[in-house]
Amino acid sequence: MKIFYSAIRLFLVICLTTNIWAIQAKSSAKLYDHLVDVNKNWSKVDPAFFQEYVRFHNDIDRIQRHLLEVENLLRRSNVNSDSPEAMQKRSQMLDVLHVYALKGKFPVNTHHSARQPYFIDEFGTHCAVGYLVKESGFPEISLAISKTQNYAYVAQIQSKELLQWCVDFGFTLDELALIQPGYPPTQSYSQVGGGTNGSVTCSKTHSNRLYIGGNFSELDSLPCLNVGFYENNQLSCFGNGISGKIIGISEFGANGVIVAGEFESNGTIYPIAKYDGSNWSYVAIPSVPNAKATSFVCTNNGLDMKISVSSPSIIGGQEVWFFIGSWVKLAFVPGIVHAMNFDYSSIFGGHFDSVQITNASTPYWVSANNFVVANNGNWESASTWVPDTVFTILSQGNSVYLGGHAGSGSYGTALCKFLNGVAQPLISNSTTSSPLPLVVKCLSKYSETKMFVGGQLEPYPLFGTYGKNLMMYDLFNSTITPIALLDSTVLTVSNVQGRYYFGGDFTKYEHSPLYSMPLNHLIVLDEALGLTVFSKIKSIDIYPNPSPGNLKISGIQSHELKTIEIFNTQGKSVLKSEDMQIDAPTLEAGIYLVRINLQNGQTAQKRWVKQ
Repeated sequence: MKIFYSAIRLFLVICLTTNIWAIQAKSSAKLYDHLVDVNKNWSKVDPAFFQEYVRFHNDIDRIQRHLLEVENLLRRSNVNSDSPEAMQKRSQMLDVLHVYALKGKFPVNTHHSARQPYFIDEFGTHCAVGYLVKESGFPEISLAISKTQNYAYVAQIQSKELLQWCVDFGFTLDELALIQPGYPPTQSYSQVGGGTNGSVTCSKTHSNRLYIGGNFSELDSLPCLNVGFYENNQLSCFGNGISGKIIGISEFGANGVIVAGEFESNGTIYPIAKYDGSNWSYVAIPSVPNAKATSFVCTNNGLDMKISVSSPSIIGGQEVWFFIGSWVKLAFVPGIVHAMNFDYSSIFGGHFDSVQITNASTPYWVSANNFVVANNGNWESASTWVPDTVFTILSQGNSVYLGGHAGSGSYGTALCKFLNGVAQPLISNSTTSSPLPLVVKCLSKYSETKMFVGGQLEPYPLFGTYGKNLMMYDLFNSTITPIALLDSTVLTVSNVQGRYYFGGDFTKYEHSPLYSMPLNHLIVLDEALGLTVFSKIKSIDIYPNPSPGNLKISGIQSHELKTIEIFNTQGKSVLKSEDMQIDAPTLEAGIYLVRINLQNGQTAQKRWVKQ
């Protein structure tokens, strides 16, 4: 059998023409380049028939066009076969492919940070090849492939059954490989303006403005020293910026900024500098000359500040100071403090084994394991499963999350949860085979059950996901999903009106071995683009939960619902309905999965506890 390939491009040509590896669906480009971006096997097809310039509303439309073009190509192919029955089946399967393409319901890439095939996604949606095999009467072949080779390209799939299917239905593996697209990641990132020419080490949000500090001399390709802001789609500098080392940043009036770190003026080192919209001024801590800051928290336009500093006058460690109208020393730390949090209680972390509380009527010492937290007047820590050095702290509910350097050994922990005096490891050396040291540098709440985790983090084979340096941790399911392929460390994350901005050392997004997208240290997660497929299902919920058997669906209208199906913990379907309300009093008490299928093809899954 000979497929309609008129010309084969050399691999070298593909390598040199790197733009075809990263064309966005909405970009105006030749149809041929769009098709190659969806499936690299198009590079073997004569481009002469696909020179029109097109753009698509989204990647679903682009995959649909790809499948229809493949269908047309295969119908025109010169087919040599001794089996009329196989040719008839082939024609029928191309009819099935046509209907599948028009439906526009394709797998969703939920576990990879670059375009990837999915034979069957986690919502049960089959890829085009898997769908053809299933609809031909062999669903067990598709299921078997999905269980062991779900993310493989057709050329990599080891399946005697699939090879026999090709013979019986008149296809070649090359043809199936051309049918099979890759699916885009659910996250989409873009650079913020021209970014910076050096690391972004800290950030903070106030109102609709993003404040950034770091080690750079250009902002949006214009001169700017180390500090600026992003507002109304524009990067701007605070004056000309400021020289020195910035480790923390906060708002100061409508046009100003406060930065902490190490700043020299007239031969004196200051831990804090302020810009009022016109001029820079410097702030010293009384009785602590030439102080340098290592961690900083500031609110209320500088009226409330907490800072840890080292100084030639502080022997053997650091001091932690508060400013609320006047300076008060909270503690002496025989070590270094890298992070502080005061959302619910006083917490600070770093690398130290004890802390002296100095603002009590009588100073006293408390034991620590790289962090301490105030709890009802008492200071607590944990003996195990704490990072070797704590770099970031997040308070959420009654829990404290500590991220940092994992260190070595089986107890080496990069992320832990501290609750009721006990630390629980979430990311540790015992749960990953990463060859590089694990380091968590920043944490940020995404929802009540999920958080962003940034740092120096390699792939996690145990979870079957792939990515670098930026993850999403699901507290409910205790799973971590990489959501980016960044070449270096993520140092900071901030939320500006629902959009998440990430800064760090990274300079590119590694889409594939042959293509990487330059990124100048500051990016934004475009949820409006990347998570469009979930825009409806994110709003769906079930209630009451738990319940004795009555269950209702919220977040959608009745005409949007197709079916509701309930599964037990063994994966068996125990109830199916087309109504917005279910009454299932006879179901045994326990945990169930509720799958909500919408008319538009989207699917939501919820955990339900039957009392």
